[in-house]
Amino acid sequence: MTDNSNHIVPEKTTLYVAQNVELSGMVDSSCEADERAVVLGSFSGDIAWSGIVQIPSGGMLILKDKLACRELILGGKIISGSSTAVITTNLLRMGPAAQISAGSIHVPPGGLEQARGSIINARLHMNDEDPFERFAEKERESRGNLNLYKGVPF
Repeated sequence: MTDNSNHIVPEKTTLYVAQNVELSGMVDSSCEADERAVVLGSFSGDIAWSGIVQIPSGGMLILKDKLACRELILGGKIISGSSTAVITTNLLRMGPAAQISAGSIHVPPGGLEQARGSIINARLHMNDEDPFERFAEKERESRGNLNLYKGVPF
């Protein structure tokens, strides 16, 4: 597995928390599938993002209740003091230094790429439900292409 957790794509990054910046609150966005939220500093709260959430090495998400995103690229840390905090994603990519401490993680079968050395301290649930199909349908309708993202894990 190639560790791409620290590779940032500026032209696709619509939310950026810079290194040494601390931000708290709630982020809720129905963005395009390839748009990124990048956390290099520290974000405390909840995130609902229909694109890619990226937390490179050195970045930290202090999860209150939920993180929901189409893809999660993790090189840093996600921590939660709550045993009910939930992470839902279609693809979780963990680099060698990645750490997750939360209540539970929900991914589809084949939706976990974990590098040697990464740590998960959470209940892991794998099921066939696709929580992001509604975003794919919305994207297809807005672009007038009903076959867009069909059959692609979203």
